[in-house]
Amino acid sequence: GKGSGLSFQELDGYGLVTTSTVVLQSPNDGAHYAPAKSLLAGKVSDHDNGMAALAEDDCTESAIDFSPLDYEKEGGNMVLWDDEVGGKYPWDERYYSENGQGDRDFDKEFIMRHATDSASTAGALATGHKAAVNMMSVNLYEEDLSTIVEDAMKCGKAAGVISSVPVLHATPGSFVVHSNYRKNGPQMQRSLEDVNPTYIAGGCAGRYQPSEEHKDKMREDGTLGRSWTIIEQSPDVLAADFYSALEDLDPNDDQHVLACFGGDYTASEQYNAPYRGLDSTYSDRYCSSGSVETDADGNILSVTPTTEDDLCDHYSAEEVAQIPTMAEHVKAAVDFLGKDDDGFFLMYEQGDIDWAAHADHMDDMLGTMLDVSDGVQYMMDWIDDNGGYDKNALY
Repeated sequence: GKGSGLSFQELDGYGLVTTSTVVLQSPNDGAHYAPAKSLLAGKVSDHDNGMAALAEDDCTESAIDFSPLDYEKEGGNMVLWDDEVGGKYPWDERYYSENGQGDRDFDKEFIMRHATDSASTAGALATGHKAAVNMMSVNLYEEDLSTIVEDAMKCGKAAGVISSVPVLHATPGSFVVHSNYRKNGPQMQRSLEDVNPTYIAGGCAGRYQPSEEHKDKMREDGTLGRSWTIIEQSPDVLAADFYSALEDLDPNDDQHVLACFGGDYTASEQYNAPYRGLDSTYSDRYCSSGSVETDADGNILSVTPTTEDDLCDHYSAEEVAQIPTMAEHVKAAVDFLGKDDDGFFLMYEQGDIDWAAHADHMDDMLGTMLDVSDGVQYMMDWIDDNGGYDKNALY
């Protein structure tokens, strides 16, 4: 349901949006996650964009004839919500009854079939086209699809992304890169350079960030130094001064910005922004981990979570002092992009809500909800001060 207590829950027309994915070639064993397969042969992790033959239908030995019928049970490849089998909403009360209230059409396990992932979902939101699990803003034949970031820039607007997790992770990455596989770092990095968004801010860690060669080009003496400014977390700069370089920059002058924090820039090497916790102290949290049991084929059988008795910190106090809060990251992005005379598009993701949920860490989860509430509150305030909802949209 809608809930209450967060900034955006008070908006008129507030709603929740989700999507589904496709099942191509063959379903996964157990049908929990949808398969990471396109209409090209093999898995998307086996090759770069488009570098495979057409997948064949096992029955006809010819190229698969994609059928976007509404429901899997009717022979289609789309996985759309079936309200007869799954209920009107994913929280249908029959899921919580012992026998599904005796409805012969209702299946309590329907909700667990062919789950999508962040890449497929974000790509669908960014482009309006569905793709398979692991695919980022490419079509079912692994061809690039223009994202809303690219569309905005083609219209002369400034556009970019900000996230509490690495900038090329599944959700933010799907708005600024094109990749058939969400873990293909080199391919994502090459694509980012081609897309050339106005603004990118978030964690910079591992494969989920611009390549070092790309970053070197962005530096003052690099080939992109005249149009790019790179802001990097440093022990010599406090959070209050992190974005000071933005004051004199203007997207109308074709200025672009990359802001990197966490990950490779911190001793703790965390991939996401600091967890603030429900008390917003960024300290004294329970540190949890888990062990995974698999069968001989590598399939996960169970996860055993463990929580230490001693409290710990996600980041050290010194590191926290260097990193702006998520609301401050949002403010910097909106204020910079908002200078553009033709308008702007910004995708803001609080990606570590998902990470905290995966870890079953309630304190981290609640803290990240406060983060997104504060960040969206700044967006709402900016809209109120800049023409209201007659001139602006918030999704």
